Amino acid sequence: MSAKQFTVGSITSGIASEHVAIRNAGLGWRHAFFAEIAPFPCALLKHRYPEVPNLGDITRAGIEEDIRKADIDLLVASTPCQAFSSAGQRG
Repeated sequence: MSAKQFTVGSITSGIASEHVAIRNAGLGWRHAFFAEIAPFPCALLKHRYPEVPNLGDITRAGIEEDIRKADIDLLVASTPCQAFSSAGQRG
């Protein structure tokens, strides 16, 4: 018996590491959208999930409406980590 599939939206997505936690929890899911602006994560998301739209900058006007239209079950967000990651300044 499989779990009911649910729809996830991700903001400040990074490389979408939340999908590992969701998968490891045994939950059925699909990504509705990402919202990411950093070039490397954007390229990685486009490569791994070409069918999932990237809404871009979460501070842009209108993004709230785009998120509402996606009709998601779960909104996840990653703490921006550029200052701490090997890709950032490690501040």
